[in-house]
Amino acid sequence: MDYLILDTETTGKYAESAEVVSVAIIDSSRRVLLDSLVRPEKATSWDEAEAIHKISPAMVANAPTLAQLTPLIALYLRGRNVMVYNLGYDSVILRDAWALGPPAKTVCSMLAFANWLGHWNSYRKNNTWFKLEIAARVAGHKWTGVAHGALADCFAALDVYEYVKRRIAETKS
Repeated sequence: MDYLILDTETTGKYAESAEVVSVAIIDSSRRVLLDSLVRPEKATSWDEAEAIHKISPAMVANAPTLAQLTPLIALYLRGRNVMVYNLGYDSVILRDAWALGPPAKTVCSMLAFANWLGHWNSYRKNNTWFKLEIAARVAGHKWTGVAHGALADCFAALDVYEYVKRRIAETKS
């Protein structure tokens, strides 16, 4: 199946209040379609998130805003199959692009990995969700950039999803 892979880096861990500082989209043949820093419109600092993804306020000072990038993101998403590692988070943080250009189908590779691995979390009543770095390690992903960069994470998410698909196919044969 042909699909796009999308990832964001943000100012915080709660999608309802965080703002995007980086967005990337690749296609399933690994061609980069979008890789951009993004200037938040409200946040002026994000120390905790910056410690993880290393994107500083100075780095995004002259970047386009998410509002400026939303039409382009929507154009890529519209009618396409879209895979995201944490679909629940990124579809909220990019809600305007999702609304303008609704994908035909969406896939969460984090959920696919969790369901394939099948490590039950009795407290949450679902299979345990794992951070991308852990899933990527299991999938044998070789990082082409720094983990927690939107573009590098797109490649990792794609490798995780393809790994899960291969492993499921192996068990069926």
